[in-house]
Amino acid sequence: RDFLSDDIGFDVIFGARELFDNPTTYWRRLGVPHSNLIRFSEGDMLRDYQADETFVCLFPYDAKLNPGLPKRVLSQLEPWRALLSARPQLGGLSQIEAGFQWYEFYRFTQRGQTPALAFPELATHAHFVFLKTPRVFTQKAPVVKLASKAEADFQLTSALLNSSAALLW
Repeated sequence: RDFLSDDIGFDVIFGARELFDNPTTYWRRLGVPHSNLIRFSEGDMLRDYQADETFVCLFPYDAKLNPGLPKRVLSQLEPWRALLSARPQLGGLSQIEAGFQWYEFYRFTQRGQTPALAFPELATHAHFVFLKTPRVFTQKAPVVKLASKAEADFQLTSALLNSSAALLW
C-alpha cells in the first residue's frame, strides 16, 4: 500500500447520467465549449490495454476544478434544475443542502485529473491502462493512483499488473 497515493476506486457518479453523457454531436449543437467536455471511461471502454477515446461527457467544472458552466449551457440544463438540486447526498441532504451547485456531478473524487491506472471492473483478464490525460471514470472503471508521479513507474506497474505471472503469484 505504500506505493499507492490514494484508495482504489471510482472517479465520478453522474447522478443524472442522461443529462451528462450524450454524443459529442449533441454537445457541439448546443455550443458547449471544449473546456466543458471531458473524456470518460467505463469498464467496457478499457480493453486490450487501451481506452476508447471517442466518448465525452459534460464537465461542469473549470480548469481549477471549481464548479462552473457558461450561462448558455446552464440555460439548457434549467428544465432539470429541480431534479438535479434534489439529488440526495450521503446523510440525506439534498445536493444544495450539502453545499454543491445544482449542476455538479453527484460524486466527483478528481482521481482521473492526474495520471492514473484504470481497469475494467469485470473482465476475463487484467486490462490495466495507463492514462495521462484528464478524464472521468465511472464506478465500472476503478482508478489506481500511485504515490510516484514518474511515468515510468506507471508503465512498469501497468505491465506488472497485466502480466499473467504476476497475477498468479
